[in-house]
Amino acid sequence: MDWPEKLIYLKQRDDRKLKHNIRTFGLTYDYFDGAIRVASIYEGSEAEKIGLKIGDSIFEINGQKVDNLSEKQIQNFLHGKINFSHDTDKSLSLVVFRNGTQKKVELYSYFLFKEKFN
Repeated sequence: MDWPEKLIYLKQRDDRKLKHNIRTFGLTYDYFDGAIRVASIYEGSEAEKIGLKIGDSIFEINGQKVDNLSEKQIQNFLHGKINFSHDTDKSLSLVVFRNGTQKKVELYSYFLFKEKFN
């Protein structure tokens, strides 16, 4: 961990081999502060390059509105019973809201690691 630079470095454990590479869109989202929001941005990703920020409110994911979820839908999402996107998706369409402006973005999946793992 590099606290001053706000970076966490990941290293593969020698006793655990990765079975496959991980596909990503360069961000994660979660429910916090009363809304579905961008939870993390991968450095160098397209999500970072187009200006998405941690905390941006998400109104729509892949055409499904998520800005007015019921308490039951929120609980189902938090417990993994509802998914708005999947790791097999080739693209991710988001409508985000920040500083009074709504923005539609399209992200394409890529492998997180440049090398392939068996």
